Amino acid sequence: MNQAANLRKQSEAIRREAHIKKQEREAINRRIEQKKAKLKLMEEQDDLETELAKLVDQAAKCNIQRFHNAIKIK
Repeated sequence: MNQAANLRKQSEAIRREAHIKKQEREAINRRIEQKKAKLKLMEEQDDLETELAKLVDQAAKCNIQRFHNAIKIK
């Protein structure tokens, strides 16, 4: 009888430990996913900055071309 109670206690302790470890793994996975999302957002912002720089460069080239065309007309 006493041995059965000890085995039950050990079994319950093992289940609790397994549950705690599972929660820890899930918390780690959530943090990993959050960091991945943050990194992706940072990469997208870099892409936007690159695109904006290209558009600014393109606008400058258009202004230069407009200036040259205005000179040709005069």
